[in-house]
Amino acid sequence: MLTKPDFIAEYARSARSECRFCQNFIDMSTLRMATYVQSPFFDGKIPNWYHFNCFWKKEKPIDTAFIKGFDNLRWDDQQKIKKKMGLETNDESEEEKEDSDEIEKFSIEYSKSNRSKCKKCLTKIDKDMIRVGAKGTASIDGFYHLDCFAEAKSEIGFNHKTEEINGYNDLNEEDKKKASNLIKPPNQKRKVKDEPDENEIGSDGKKLKSESSDLEKQLKVQSEKFWKLRDSLNKEVSNDLLKKLILENSQKI
Repeated sequence: MLTKPDFIAEYARSARSECRFCQNFIDMSTLRMATYVQSPFFDGKIPNWYHFNCFWKKEKPIDTAFIKGFDNLRWDDQQKIKKKMGLETNDESEEEKEDSDEIEKFSIEYSKSNRSKCKKCLTKIDKDMIRVGAKGTASIDGFYHLDCFAEAKSEIGFNHKTEEINGYNDLNEEDKKKASNLIKPPNQKRKVKDEPDENEIGSDGKKLKSESSDLEKQLKVQSEKFWKLRDSLNKEVSNDLLKKLILENSQKI
């Protein structure tokens, strides 16, 4: 008998679902994850939804087989989940690109006026004070006092060196030290996978590793083609026509 998956991953169909960790709404079309829990109203399970980063503060699936919808995600998002689970992705270029894209969401600068309001404490940020900007979902998008950002960095999903933030080099030396001391990345070291000696692998091992790498590349190309087509359809074709196409091809909506 097949057991139902414990978790689910998908792109939010609306902006109405609320994250069970941070209590903020999850933006439409962003990646969200959930744990299935027993419903208090009927004999069945319902999903408790989380932002992607919030989910990993509560749960730790051990295999993608336990995550419903995993194979339907974009390739990059599949790799993000595998990385969180500590699974080998065989895609170093994607990992580097992801880190580069993530740090681009943050900036640090001196406030140009006293009109901006801190996203965390909701008070004004005075002119010429250090402020940190974050881009992303509606729940984190905005400016923060330096101290407030340091307190909220885990919720925001910041896991980088302070020196990598855009605008850091424009601060004076004293403020650079202050920012570096306050905004330290979580004490989390990336796992270094021991590379076995080539002599220990053997010809069969090399063949299997090569076949696995080739399969990963093929799956990546397939996923990217699928999502390129799907994005084009969503952009150019109405929802009613999309539903008609799906039904004509005997697919479920």
